[in-house]
Amino acid sequence: MDRRTQPNAPASREHRGSKHRLARLAAVSAVAAGLVVSTAQSAFADASADSLAAAIAGPGITISGSSFVVKGGPQAVQVRSDSVAGFPADTGGSYATFSTGDASILTNPNSAPNSGTSLGAPPYRGTRDTTTLKIDFNVQPGFNCLSSIKFRFLSEEYPEFVGSQFNDALLIELDADDWSLSGTNVVAPHNIAFAGSDPITINATGPLAATAAEAAGTTFDAATSILSARSPITPGAHSLYITIFDQGDSIYDSMALIDDLRAAAVADPAAECPAGAFATNVNPPNRFVPLTPARIVDSRIGLGVASKVTAATSTPIQVTGLGGVPPAGVSAAVLNVTVTEPDFPGFVRVTPSGTTSFVSNLNVEHAGETLPNLVTVPVSADGKVDFFSQAGTHVIVDVFGYYTAAAASTSGRFIATDPTRLLDTRAAIGVPGTSVIPAGGQIDVQMTGRAPVPATGVSAVVLNVTATASLGVGYITAWPTGISRPPTSNLNIENVGQSIPNQVVVPVGPTGMVSFYSNGGGHLIADVAGYFTDTSAPQSSVGLFIPISPARLLDTRDATGVPGTTAPGAGQTVDVTIAGRGGVPAFGASAIVGNLTATESAAPGYVTAFPTGIAPPSASNLNLERAGQTIANHTTVRINNGGVSIFTQSGTHLLLDVSGFYTS
Repeated sequence: MDRRTQPNAPASREHRGSKHRLARLAAVSAVAAGLVVSTAQSAFADASADSLAAAIAGPGITISGSSFVVKGGPQAVQVRSDSVAGFPADTGGSYATFSTGDASILTNPNSAPNSGTSLGAPPYRGTRDTTTLKIDFNVQPGFNCLSSIKFRFLSEEYPEFVGSQFNDALLIELDADDWSLSGTNVVAPHNIAFAGSDPITINATGPLAATAAEAAGTTFDAATSILSARSPITPGAHSLYITIFDQGDSIYDSMALIDDLRAAAVADPAAECPAGAFATNVNPPNRFVPLTPARIVDSRIGLGVASKVTAATSTPIQVTGLGGVPPAGVSAAVLNVTVTEPDFPGFVRVTPSGTTSFVSNLNVEHAGETLPNLVTVPVSADGKVDFFSQAGTHVIVDVFGYYTAAAASTSGRFIATDPTRLLDTRAAIGVPGTSVIPAGGQIDVQMTGRAPVPATGVSAVVLNVTATASLGVGYITAWPTGISRPPTSNLNIENVGQSIPNQVVVPVGPTGMVSFYSNGGGHLIADVAGYFTDTSAPQSSVGLFIPISPARLLDTRDATGVPGTTAPGAGQTVDVTIAGRGGVPAFGASAIVGNLTATESAAPGYVTAFPTGIAPPSASNLNLERAGQTIANHTTVRINNGGVSIFTQSGTHLLLDVSGFYTS
């Protein structure tokens, strides 16, 4: 009996009480008429309070004790480590399950009528089948945000009781177990997992709604996506109460999967860590491992790719096991991808092998052009990415680092800063004079200890590097000071006088310096967007990278992210809402990784991306050299007030594609 084809009940609850009381009573009688009632005991039945607390605990907290306030029955809870519906949240870990019935049925086939288990528990605050676990814990000094309690709510009560006041509910209360029932309303002033003002049930709508699709692979008829409960908190001792209960009867089971209770430090707890439940991206977090730049592909010499790639064809490129990237345990890579000698104009995209996307990474404007762009891209299970070009072209790939899974870390966490200029050879910023770098010249620039980059705790910096007033055709290479210059490049200059940018992720040398080599000579500019921590930094979950499917959040040509289709004019700023769009969560993201494109430019000028709410900084991301130009650049920018802003000096259409974010 497949009940997913039945329509949902209307969302309105007005004058529905009597109808659903009758439906509920009728359902009780259905137990005797074929309702599948499970009485099986799990092999993991009677999980202890301590084992549940240990399975849930994450970074930033220390468990000091745990106990059951009330327990519906031995089969109501379970600790699991198998992979089910996106759990465990931490790779190789375990998670806790709480049920109004038998927790062991989670992965049973969904091939029977509504299943349920009467636990035989007496009414608790007017409800049945109630389990409440109390977890006592301490928050580390300096932490002010209970930043994550990941959970998923599943239920057999879908779709029959959607919109009713009698379905099962989940509560996560902080520092008080004082929920009560007022008629059929749940009153829970200390609940931090709520939809509107209600506990989590199948009644929730929008991002918190339960759907049949989310329950795939379980015995349940519907489930929410992975959600996260958050709340401001103070350092020291606290208690958490996790409660699941069945309102009014003891049939039609529901379950909660819970993991990853963690704390963190944020700048503004009220704004960045508001109480409530929020949709959470299901991809696990990752730390960054910087590498000395290494070339892994050069089709001109048959390195990695045998020959010039064919037009409109995906070419697989091996990433893992090359250039310092390990053969396994890699989630994403940071690559500098260069096309050279293309046959005609077109776009280029880089995706995990075997997948596709509707966004691009490079835009080639003429045959024979040499054009680079930084790309942050997940790798497939076999460690490959796909390179697709509309035109036949040679391709060069240099690797600058990779991401690997980590629920918390000391090193490899990204700390976003406001864009700040640390090098400008035209103005003696970062160098002693204003002379151009001669052809074949090198400069060493101090990065650490210059605001906003701290003096210690830094492994790598994220820079937007711009070559300008170029003396001749050539390339630019950035690398950590103190080692030999690697055979890689970051920028390619095609014309005398050209201005062209590219983002660079580069380790700092032992003294915190980065070296720059200019093959053709000219001026150089470098604006910092943030830095990655090293092993001397404190362990935290802040600044970890979460890749998402590339999503277009701004396109002024078709009113994506803006109210109209008019190109921003000279001197205008476009504010783009990031939070809650395209896979970026409503809360919990500190910065985005994406691709910023200017197209149909009105005149020469520059484009700057920066956190919303601050004045446009003296920095840039794109340089436009002529009217009608199309140019893209990898962009990393801090989120503020839920968004980023983009300033255009001369006027141009703007596009912003987001491919990941860093946690806050």
